Amino acid sequence: MDRTGKFRFFLFVLLMFFCFSKVAFAEETILVLHSYHNGYPWTDAISRGIAKVFDQRDKEVNIYVEYLDAKRASPNRFTLFLENSLRLKYKKKPPDIILCGDDDAFIFMNHAGRRLFPKVPVVFCGVNSRESLTEEIDSLTTGLIERLDIEGTINLALRLFPVTENVAVISDLSLTGMWIINQLRESMKSYEGKVNEINLMGLGPDDLKKSLRELPPQTIILLLLYAQGGEGEYYSPDEILAIIQDATDLPIFSVLEMMIERGTLAGSVLRGEAHGERAAKLAVEILDGKAPSSIPIREDVPVSMGNYTGLKDLKKSLQSLPGDMILFGEPETFFYRHRRLIAINVAITSVLAILVIALLWNDKLLKREVLNLQSETEHLEKLFENSPHGTILINPRGEIMRANRAFLRMFGYGRKDVKGKDVDSLLAKAGDLLRHAQDLTIITGLGGVVSGRESLRLRKDGSLLPVMISGYPLVTKGMYRGSYGIYTDISARKNNEGAIRQHLRAEEIISSLSAALVKEKDFEQTILSSLHDLRLFFRARYMSVFLFDRPDKGRGTAFIRYEGEKEMGRKVFPLTFGETEPLRRTIQSQTVFFLEGKSPFTWDTEEKKQILETTPDETVILLPLLRDEAMAGCVCCVFVREKGNDHEEHISEGLLGIYSLLLGSALSRYETELALEKNLLLLSKTFKETFHLMSRLLEIKDPYTAGHQQKVAYLAKAIAERMELPHNRVEAVFYAALVHDIGKIPVPSSILSKPGRLSEAEFAIIKNHARFGAEILSAINFPWPIADIVLQHHEHVDGTGYPHGLKGDEISLEAKIVCVSDVVEAMSSFRPYRPALGIEEALEEIQKKRQIWFDSRVVDVCLHIFKETGGEFWKEITKSSHNV
Repeated sequence: MDRTGKFRFFLFVLLMFFCFSKVAFAEETILVLHSYHNGYPWTDAISRGIAKVFDQRDKEVNIYVEYLDAKRASPNRFTLFLENSLRLKYKKKPPDIILCGDDDAFIFMNHAGRRLFPKVPVVFCGVNSRESLTEEIDSLTTGLIERLDIEGTINLALRLFPVTENVAVISDLSLTGMWIINQLRESMKSYEGKVNEINLMGLGPDDLKKSLRELPPQTIILLLLYAQGGEGEYYSPDEILAIIQDATDLPIFSVLEMMIERGTLAGSVLRGEAHGERAAKLAVEILDGKAPSSIPIREDVPVSMGNYTGLKDLKKSLQSLPGDMILFGEPETFFYRHRRLIAINVAITSVLAILVIALLWNDKLLKREVLNLQSETEHLEKLFENSPHGTILINPRGEIMRANRAFLRMFGYGRKDVKGKDVDSLLAKAGDLLRHAQDLTIITGLGGVVSGRESLRLRKDGSLLPVMISGYPLVTKGMYRGSYGIYTDISARKNNEGAIRQHLRAEEIISSLSAALVKEKDFEQTILSSLHDLRLFFRARYMSVFLFDRPDKGRGTAFIRYEGEKEMGRKVFPLTFGETEPLRRTIQSQTVFFLEGKSPFTWDTEEKKQILETTPDETVILLPLLRDEAMAGCVCCVFVREKGNDHEEHISEGLLGIYSLLLGSALSRYETELALEKNLLLLSKTFKETFHLMSRLLEIKDPYTAGHQQKVAYLAKAIAERMELPHNRVEAVFYAALVHDIGKIPVPSSILSKPGRLSEAEFAIIKNHARFGAEILSAINFPWPIADIVLQHHEHVDGTGYPHGLKGDEISLEAKIVCVSDVVEAMSSFRPYRPALGIEEALEEIQKKRQIWFDSRVVDVCLHIFKETGGEFWKEITKSSHNV
């Protein structure tokens, strides 16, 4: 490489390093502006939530935090100073996004902040009301509103202390405090005549202590916000709580999370860390390219929270608390943490035990029926045995179950020789005869009748016997159980007819071998059968296939078809290293090996030598057998060459070459399919049985919906297939539909089977079944989103469904399919509270609610299926569900 080339290469490397460096060191700058000071619990909790979200970013994130300190000083005094400070700090590198916490920070950003950072998106949180949001908010601003749940806190207090007569309210008179007091005035209107309000607002510490000591019994204390004393001095949450607890033992409730963490009893609160997380997630969406104007401003939802130690000291039963209450300081014992899961497992085990008892009782009844059938069976057996025609009973796999005396005498077999044998393989062996026999078997297998067909069948000694064959299917309860065949000996009439057909020509043999190697499951039997056909075609003394094991094993197997009387001239020998190694060396050096005269190969046993040793007048053709381009063995043909017949020798070499290629491909496919089939069959059987068992569990609890989930599953699968969904999504629809009501197991049977209209409370319990089902199924690692589909199958397109009121594309297509199928089946079937409405009314209902409740595409496909097939489709689904 000359100097110019080296210089260009250096420039290219330098350019690539610069590009990758820009990518590697890409970073995001986040500015967090808090209204209050560092160390204030609410502010610190929001900071933790924001940091938690950005710690999960796959980019480097720099978070800068500024504080207005509004609790301890008026921010108006240094707003200009803060504005100038921020201008200097972020002049060179403005932040990519700004998060502001609470009203003071939001007001600052909405005015001075827009002068500083006019093009930077802003996400706010902790803003106390929508009244704080003026029309000046631009398209770059969105966020979360803090809603104090005063009513929820008072309701919780009255639930814990139902004899309460007075509510003593404590608050300071700061701007935030006054806003909370205004909210209190609206909330207390709901409690007029129920409890009395005692005003302790705006008091200094000493006056507050005095007033607290004078409170009457049957009073609860509602602590709103107390950060400033009567003269504006700052009090921390710990300090004000110590003042209150030092003055009174009355129960204290609060609307602030930080106060419950420090010892107040309970309240309906916003969790600061979760509030910060939600705001940070909105910021992440904006950083990832979503426009702030497309993100609506939302109110954050409070949660019930209690202080475990305080409730325990009051000796309040934890079972009397709301089920969704968060208990601060709750001990994490194993049984307490997993109590719901343990209860569910106990319930499932009980149901399974009942199922086992029912099965044992059913088995007892079944045995009684068997005894009643034995006498009828004996009578039929006598008729069968004494028939003058050869008669056999065949199972669905084509295996002989019974043969009468006339059949055994006709073909020269004993009973043990024929029982369990494939009738076609036994009486036809191979070739046209076998195909003809298989055709007749297929006819009866499809429910057809074979009457008076003349053909040839093989006797045990190998001779051909002319027979007349009739076959009739055995069908009970609409299911094919097998067939029975009748053979009549017509040899006296056929002694002078026809000669044996000529063997297949070369192309036909290859076709037969190819089909056999693809279709037949018994690979070794297929090799022996194919060698037999080739030996007859080549008029060879023997045909063989030598298969080698892996090279490090040095062993092999010989499959041989030869001229012999014993075992119809077939042998399968194990080969030693000394026998396979010369074969391997020979075929590795030549593509086709011809040998005339005594073979140089050695055989270890006399039986092998007797069959495989060649004579001087015999010719040996040896071809390699490749499996995935690796040596797997060889094909060998030993025959006596006819002089002057070079054309036939050329045909023989070509056919053997094609056979070697087909056998190598079949060997590779056979070994692969053998391993896969074993695993897939076991997995598929276990998987399907598990799903059907889960489906049956609900039917045991609610017999009125027996078959409901199966019919919904078949209809949903038909819709998914018509919509041309991929196979894995069709499977997801089917199995999700099969267990879509599994969440009704925890629902009381009295509600499921109630004949009348459900009350609002009962219907609320029923509506939880989608969530219960999703919780049960989410613990199982399915290859499809089964839990999500079950959770959403009662959601409506217009958002009126449950449990989450999802709309449009928020609902998965699979859940929309299950929803329509569920409604069609439920309306057309009987329920305890109403008769069956019929399939026509069900289809009319989904048509009315098309694109309101139900997805238009799903409805159109469903209606098309019923219009195209009529009632036959629904009858077939009903039949299939009964047979599951």
